Formats: sequence, structure tokens, C-alpha cells
Amino acid sequence: MGIFSGLFKGAENQRGSGGGLYFPCKNNGQDIIGKYLAKIVKVATFSTLKNAVGFAVEFEVLESNWPTLIPVGCRPSYMSQNDKVPDIKLWQANVADFMRAGFACWAIQRNGAPGPGQPGYVPPDAVQLDPEGNMIRAAHDEVRLKDQSGNPLLDNFVQKGCLGDLVIAIDTFNKPTRAGGPFTMHHWSVPGDRSHEKAA
Repeated sequence: MGIFSGLFKGAENQRGSGGGLYFPCKNNGQDIIGKYLAKIVKVATFSTLKNAVGFAVEFEVLESNWPTLIPVGCRPSYMSQNDKVPDIKLWQANVADFMRAGFACWAIQRNGAPGPGQPGYVPPDAVQLDPEGNMIRAAHDEVRLKDQSGNPLLDNFVQKGCLGDLVIAIDTFNKPTRAGGPFTMHHWSVPGDRSHEKAA
């Protein structure tokens, strides 16, 4: 069963809100913008006591602009649960956004694809996901990237740890909820790609 069947059906066409937990968005009551370089340690799905489904990623921080909050070497997590968002599609999309960046990093760090600033570089926003669980890189004639066994990576990224040890860039900031509470937004990117900053 592919990751985009069942609960994740339709996620390949969605874009997320960037929501998640455990990276702080405030310091002493003040909003902060976090910029981190982190190694992916583990990706997992889980069920809560209320039968909600969660998606979690554990990181090891390699670089941090807030070393007093998120020091180098610590292991913060990102977590998103399907009962914490108003629409299941939004939760699916948050997961898909992480996967797009994860597989863009995989293409460069494991498969030798061009990186930021090189001809042929494919940023996460250009990574397309199909319902069969393959990654399609549109700029490369829809090349489908699979694992060493020939299996689609999206079918196996949790079970076989395909994203483990990859390095990813993470930007975080606060976007208050309607009730005024803090909410950490996440932007995932390939290390060295700051194009989203220019767009902002």
C-alpha cells in the first residue's frame, strides 16, 4: 500500500500550512525566526490514545541561529497530527511539503543531482508527487527516483528509513492562531537554497 492511499489519498496535490511542533517560535515572549541545518534521524508515523494519526521527524541540529534555544547537537522533533488541523487535507499537505524537500535533498545527497546554483537544480517546490508513490522531477523529463531495490521511495521512506542521515534546512517563525496563541510555521528547503527568502 502506497503512502498516498488510504488516509493520505489526495495528498500529492496539496500544499501545506507549515504547521508542526517542538521548534520554538518565541524567546522570552518575543517572536523569533529560526534558521537551522539539521540531519534527519528518523521519520515515523504513530497513533495517539484518541486514535488520531501523527507524522513525526526527529532531527539532529548541525547549525542554529538560536544556540541557547536549539543548540547544536540537540534532537528536536517536528510533529503533525491529523486531529490538530481543521481539514485532513491540510495535514496531508504538511506531510507532503516535508517529503518534497526531503526527496529534493535525497536527489542531491544520495543520487548526485545538481544542487542550488547549478544548472538543472530542482527545488522542492518543483518536485511533484504522484499517487503511485514515486517522486517526479519535472525538469528532468519526469524521471522517477526509486530506492536501490527499485521500489518507489514514498512507499518505503518510513519502513526503510530512506531519508535517514540526509541534511535539510529548516526555517521557522511564529504565525499566531486565531485565538492569539503561538504557532510555529516551518519551511523546509535544500541546504544552500535561499530562494524562498528572496520571494518573501
